[in-house]
Order: sequence, then structure tokens, then C-alpha cells
Amino acid sequence: MNRLSQLLARLSVTLGGTTLVLMTAMVVVDIFMRTLLSRSLGFVDEITGYLVAMVTFLGASITFREGEMFRVSFLFEKFPAALKKFLGTVYLVFAAIFCATMLWYTSLLVWSSFVRDKVAPTELQTPIYLPQLALPLGFLIFLVFAVDKLIKGAGVEAPDGSSGSHAESLGE
Repeated sequence: MNRLSQLLARLSVTLGGTTLVLMTAMVVVDIFMRTLLSRSLGFVDEITGYLVAMVTFLGASITFREGEMFRVSFLFEKFPAALKKFLGTVYLVFAAIFCATMLWYTSLLVWSSFVRDKVAPTELQTPIYLPQLALPLGFLIFLVFAVDKLIKGAGVEAPDGSSGSHAESLGE
């Protein structure tokens, strides 16, 4: 599971970064064309909207994997190590259940759009299941990361990968 998690992390970072560069390039070209040529690439708004959703899911999953997801640290840090570990594990179990449920339902949504040949009411008439694929893909990646952390027994990790205990940070 660790190898799958590492592979998905590398792919997510690479795909997310590439997507950000592509979005930026499309917007810059569209601004250039609007300003200097009085023409616009009509598809840029639609495509960047789809890509923003994808980047959001990829970024959230990587943030979760790296232990940088938001939490109430000022309160959480006051708990004993055993309670932190327990609460972290409970959090991961609920996260995995939530992601598995959302993976199932967003997959049904994509399948429904595919079977019904739904298209976006836009200039490109994008088959709507294509941008919707970002939803189950994002939840799948998030689920793999949550299960990987559960398997490792890392209910709570500090951003540096330690359990966050003071003794570990001192090398004891």
C-alpha cells in the first residue's frame, strides 16, 4: 500500500503542477488575445473551471497525506500522546469511510452522466462525465492515503512525519 501511496502522491503533484501551468498559460494567452486582438478563446473559462476542480482535489489529498490538513492544533497539542493517537485513528477511520462513500456516489454520478450522454450546455459541449471524473479520482486518492496512514498506524503525525511527541523531537 505504501508504494501505491507514494506513486499516487508523485502523480498527483506532477499532474497538479502541470495543470496549474496549463491553466496559467491558457489564461495568459486569452488575456493577450482579448487585449491585443480583440478576440477571445471562448473555451478557456470552461476548461479552467474543470481544471480548478481537479487541482483542488489533488491538492487536498496531498495536503492530507503530508499531514498539513487543517486541525485545531492549539487544542489538540494539549492532549496526551495516547489520546492524540486514538483521536487520530478515529479521524482516519471516519475519513476513509467518508471517502469510500463519496467514491461510490460520485462514481454513480459519472456513470449516470456517461450512460445518459449528458453534455455541458457550453460552446464545447463537453461530455459532462469527463470533468466529473475528477470527483471519484480525488476521493480514490484520498482514500488510498487514509488507508495507508491507518495501516502504518499513523493516527497522528506531525508534518515532519513523527508522531508529534516531544520525546521523539528530541531524539529520545
